[in-house]
Amino acid sequence: EAQNTGKRMMSATLHAFILLVLASCCVAQTDFADIRRGGSLPSASTLRWKYHVDGGDIRAAPQQASNGNVIISSLGGHLHSLNPRTGVKAWKFYSSELASSVAFLSDGTAIVGSYDRNVYAVTPSGVKAWTYLTGDNVRATPLVVVGDYIYIGSRDGYMYKLTSAGALVWKYQTGGAVLSTAAELRDGR
Repeated sequence: EAQNTGKRMMSATLHAFILLVLASCCVAQTDFADIRRGGSLPSASTLRWKYHVDGGDIRAAPQQASNGNVIISSLGGHLHSLNPRTGVKAWKFYSSELASSVAFLSDGTAIVGSYDRNVYAVTPSGVKAWTYLTGDNVRATPLVVVGDYIYIGSRDGYMYKLTSAGALVWKYQTGGAVLSTAAELRDGR
């Protein structure tokens, strides 16, 4: 009975984690740090820079890394790190068809899902740190919580909890494809 209670509690917790996030994608053309300090967005007619993303659409929201760079994943399999002021590429990482937005570990490592069934960890300098193979493509954006644990769902119907080193802590069968992002509850669960 204690085991069944534990499973029900895990099920309730995981179901609370699943949150549908609809993210529209546009490449930011300003310095995010200026906005956080109370600055404003440039007018709609101001184009500071543009960057050609070769080999695929951008279907996931760009994110800002701790060093200030904008990180963009594309279906062409590239993860791009761009200077937000100039649009100059800092680095480009290639895997396969990247599918999700990125989340970051405390050391700045980017975590991203891919249509090739892998979860990738890419260091702040653009080098692959590790991969974790799931049973199907990974469209969901990862969630990184205190302790650098990673929660990410896959189309294989599992929610995964990984360590910052890419080791599996547990996986939970949800009964259907997980295409949305996990969410952390206010109490840290």
